Amino acid sequence: MYIKKKFKLVLFLLIAAIMVVPLLSGCFKKKEVQETPETQAMEDNSNITIGFSIHGLEVDRWKREKEMAEKYALKKGFNLLVMDAEKNTKKQIKQCENLIYQGVDVLILIPEDEESGKTIANFAKEHNVPLIAYDRLIKDAPVTYYVTFDQKKVGVLQAKVLTDLYPEGRYVHLRGADSDFNTTYFTGGNMEVLDPYIKSGKIKIIASDQCLGWYRNEAYKFMKNVLKETTDITVALAPNDDTARAVIQALDESGLAGKVGVSGQDAELESIKYILEGKQTMTVYKPIKTMNEVALNFALDIAKGQKPETNGFTNNGYIDVPTYFIDVIAVTKDNIDSTVINDGFYTREEVYGTSSK
Repeated sequence: MYIKKKFKLVLFLLIAAIMVVPLLSGCFKKKEVQETPETQAMEDNSNITIGFSIHGLEVDRWKREKEMAEKYALKKGFNLLVMDAEKNTKKQIKQCENLIYQGVDVLILIPEDEESGKTIANFAKEHNVPLIAYDRLIKDAPVTYYVTFDQKKVGVLQAKVLTDLYPEGRYVHLRGADSDFNTTYFTGGNMEVLDPYIKSGKIKIIASDQCLGWYRNEAYKFMKNVLKETTDITVALAPNDDTARAVIQALDESGLAGKVGVSGQDAELESIKYILEGKQTMTVYKPIKTMNEVALNFALDIAKGQKPETNGFTNNGYIDVPTYFIDVIAVTKDNIDSTVINDGFYTREEVYGTSSK
């Protein structure tokens, strides 16, 4: 009798153990999923919603900005609503109005132009929604914070690298869109370096114009028109990488690619490869991941009733906007490894190819 009871007890424990194993396995799997950063936020800010209006995603940089913001939102556990205005002023205004009506706690804005920026900033203030101007200054309007790069230094670095390599010659100067206030800073930085050379007669500006809307086709058209008049060009000072590649396309069609100095900014991968090939002279690396996270952290702080820490002010014609400035770096063939690769902006494989070591 005792043996039978003991046998039944052992049998019961064995069956119970067998039944528990799958349950324990399920717990382990669940724990593994919970510890994966991509599937569980490190923080819980689920009661906070941030709106992010991007003027257009046609340029590689802005696509990267969107992806970075979405990953950071997942990491920090807040709701992020991203809108692409497709470079349409009216569409951006409407999208931002909808974001505000949906109850975003903070709005981050990259304005398409002065009209959209000012209209949206005033609308946000009317509805008590703090607004962070991102990368582009919003003029003559109430702005809560401004997060940006040292935009004047971008222009200084462009001209400095080019004049160091080409201290004499015939320069073509293509500005960014005049509707973007940053163009004022870029151009100011360019001319701060170029003016002494121009006054001494060492450098002559043979053509200069803005690139409407920062459109690539406008840059291409500008350069083609210059080349119709002359092919005696030493340098083409282009405002960013997208327009630089359009300029290089035009130069290539005239057999001049690699023979004319060309500037850029944004450190786009295709332009980094052009620099390695000798078609583009330099670009300006702007640590966009840093700016992305600074702006989103500012938004989180504001939503929590905290005051973000800034490092300067920018007068936008309406107020002195508390500003956070981020430094920029000139990238040439000599320092690609120590800048964009070392910073994790690109991998060696992306820059040099899969066979690189």
